[in-house]
Amino acid sequence: MKAVIHQDARVGGGERGKVTEYTSAARRRFQELFCSMATDVLLGSWAGRLSWADDTLPDGKEVKRCLKVLQTRLTQGWPAVCLMWRMEIEPRKSGEHVGRMVPHIHYVVVAHEGVELDVFAAWIQKAWHKITGSGDVNHTVDGIGAQLREVYGNPRMVSWYVSKYVTKSARENIAQGFGWTGRWWGVMGRKNFPRAKSEDIVLRGREIVELRRLVRAWLRRTKSGKRYAKKMSRNTGVGFSLLGIPARELKRMIGHAVMLAASQGDFPGGGTRE
Repeated sequence: MKAVIHQDARVGGGERGKVTEYTSAARRRFQELFCSMATDVLLGSWAGRLSWADDTLPDGKEVKRCLKVLQTRLTQGWPAVCLMWRMEIEPRKSGEHVGRMVPHIHYVVVAHEGVELDVFAAWIQKAWHKITGSGDVNHTVDGIGAQLREVYGNPRMVSWYVSKYVTKSARENIAQGFGWTGRWWGVMGRKNFPRAKSEDIVLRGREIVELRRLVRAWLRRTKSGKRYAKKMSRNTGVGFSLLGIPARELKRMIGHAVMLAASQGDFPGGGTRE
């Protein structure tokens, strides 16, 4: 469940410049989209990685070409498939170019109705080999090329995969040195994106203050959550998104926040009820 706490409408920020950094806003948009899927979708998703062989290490322009061709072939050959991808640039760990900054793509197939994993895995492996134009016979083995696997009904694996790779930040100087400008993530086959049923909840005035306090208390229960609770306490803005909180727990907190606000005579709109 995703709850969006609304704030006043904003005026546009003007013309958008070149994207050279995987910003916190970009990570948040990816997380919000990912969290809009139902749990059963995550249980049935597939996780994989795309990489380039030593003889075809690309620059930023070539990465864009490969992704564009893959999207075209995916749309034409697999109309029921939808996958979310995220590019990462890291030092090469093996081969002829150890230490060189090279890209790879992490992806999660979130829609594949009527498609068998083995068949699709074989297709994307062969397609990626042709798209990258590698002459390396080992391009499809030993961790190079296209890999894909099930999450084996474990939602924690998908969450871990997204947390470690998809939401990892990227340093701007690395991207510029690599020659990359553009989005760091995207969706192929977006029309098939399996968005779960959502519920808009509008809170105002004291209700938001009370909910923020309850969320901070909930986050502090875990070691990792304390950092987000501290960041949330420093945020003076009114609008914020809640991700990863179980629907039942979130509804309980919202109900409690509304009750606390009402007990203090503060109601939606900022006024008091007679």
